[in-house]
Amino acid sequence: MATTIGIFEREGQVLDAVERIRSSAGTAKSLRIIVKNGENAPLLAGHAEAPVEEVAGVQGTLTRSDDMDAGFAGEDAGIAAAAWVAPLQGGGSSGNASALPVLGLLRWNRDDADIGGTLKQMGIPPHAVRSCAEAVDEGKFVLVAEGGSIERNDALFRQAGAVDVLY
Repeated sequence: MATTIGIFEREGQVLDAVERIRSSAGTAKSLRIIVKNGENAPLLAGHAEAPVEEVAGVQGTLTRSDDMDAGFAGEDAGIAAAAWVAPLQGGGSSGNASALPVLGLLRWNRDDADIGGTLKQMGIPPHAVRSCAEAVDEGKFVLVAEGGSIERNDALFRQAGAVDVLY
């Protein structure tokens, strides 16, 4: 089954594309919308014609099911870290080597997880992952159409204002 992917800058454009696809004969059999976070897409979240899939939600689910995690941190997680660093000979005040303490915080943020890897798991074709990941990370909207004529889907996406169409 052919997949056509449209990248849009505004929610209204996505809704227009969904309407055009649904009202046109011989186009996609299924549609889905991919966004970084559903809270930033209130118009799309309430739209029944095409389900909205949130990358952040999928990443959170993957994190919670990760066997290597001892638990799940909804916000930034971190751990205090300390290390002793010894400079070269002659680094101390009397010309002797001295060890310097280095204190810091090792921090990771689950929101910064690999968007491309998540999109692969969401079924985005490998050749389109990079473009879609960049678009989603920038807050753009991705509309995925499965089936139908690629040429027809492309034309309808562009009429609705797609900034890029991948297939």
